[in-house]
Order: sequence, then C-alpha cells, then structure tokens
Amino acid sequence: MDVKKFFSTKFNEVNIRNGPGINYFIIGKHLKKGLPLLVIGEFDNWKRIVNFLGVEGWVANSQISKKRFGITVVKRSEIKSFPKNNSKVLMVLGEKINFPIQKCNKEWCRIKYNNITGWVEKKNFWGVLEREVFN
Repeated sequence: MDVKKFFSTKFNEVNIRNGPGINYFIIGKHLKKGLPLLVIGEFDNWKRIVNFLGVEGWVANSQISKKRFGITVVKRSEIKSFPKNNSKVLMVLGEKINFPIQKCNKEWCRIKYNNITGWVEKKNFWGVLEREVFN
C-alpha cells in the first residue's frame, strides 16, 4: 500500500502492537471507538498506523473501520453553518474533541457533534489528508 489512508477504531478498546501479529507486544491501546488512524503500511491482516499523537504501531484489520472520524488539534475550533469563514458559528469545540466526518471539500469538512451539523476547517483537526475530497 503506497497511499496513506484514514480509518478509525471500531471498538472502545483497540490494541496497538509493535509488529503485525498477536505474538508481538502490546505497546498501547486506543480506548475509544471512532478515533482516526492514518494507515502507513500493511502486512497480511494488519495495518501499520499512526495516531493523532504520532504514536506508530500495528492494528489488526478486524479492529478498524472505514468510517471517517476527526479529532480537534487546536484549543478553539468553530463549527460553522456553511464552509465559509464569515458564516454563522453554531458551536465552538475545544481540543481533542472526537467527531464523525460526513464529507469534505478541499478546505472544510461537514461534521456532526452533539446533534449539531456544520462545517469545520481541515486545519483545525486531524483525520483527513490535506486536499482530500469525499462525499
């Protein structure tokens, strides 16, 4: 696999191992469903991942989902009604807030958090590639 791609944790407890197999040591755990993981490699039924903190390791394919999630990496991130800087602010998010991503254009993603649906600038969160667009 030569293209980096985002996935997310499928369960509330996902082991990170130091190699691609259950005989390798557990070097960490993701303790929340829906955390974004960047896949940087593959071997058999395992993906080499990096999380938003920069931790690298191996996760079994059965433990990850193709559902897209983001996590804020700045102290203040605004959810806007439209993907424009001058549109109405619907909510302000703090740091390390996790949310599902519905779709993205080049600079903004539509998300849902606490029954609020709106747009967040890509630069404010981790979970999508820089110019990635999807519906």
